Amino acid sequence: MANSVNLKYFESWKDKDPREFTKKKKCSFCKETKTTHDFTVNRYFHDGISSYCKSCKKKNFSPTKEMRKNSHLKCRYNSTLEKYNVMLKQQKNRCAICGVHKNRFKRSFHVDHKGKGKNLIVRGLLCVTCNNYLGLKERFKKLEEKVSTYLLSPTIQL
Repeated sequence: MANSVNLKYFESWKDKDPREFTKKKKCSFCKETKTTHDFTVNRYFHDGISSYCKSCKKKNFSPTKEMRKNSHLKCRYNSTLEKYNVMLKQQKNRCAICGVHKNRFKRSFHVDHKGKGKNLIVRGLLCVTCNNYLGLKERFKKLEEKVSTYLLSPTIQL
């Protein structure tokens, strides 16, 4: 009987915003007392509300785009964002293969590399199109002859 009562109580509030039940909370980071709508919902806390206010969480705990990029470069290529920017400047902000300027693309250039681990060699920075083409070309070297033969063959009319 007790379990069914607790279950009914749980069912009654599980879909509701916990910020409606309490009105004020103190931020663990800036120590200011703010309204609960200045906090995010987090079901892992006893009151269902995060211990940091939204502004503190955004300023101090959200990695920036540059931080994520730097971390990615460090893990994958043992490089840094500074080295990436130097290489980009050496390429005059253009793709190493097609020469198209980086402003023509929404995403940043890909690091073209050869090998893995200690044998890793960075060849240059490529746009998405050239990077995909190079990857496919290296994978399908055997098909290159067949494709060129097919393209030169006479067409069949239906």
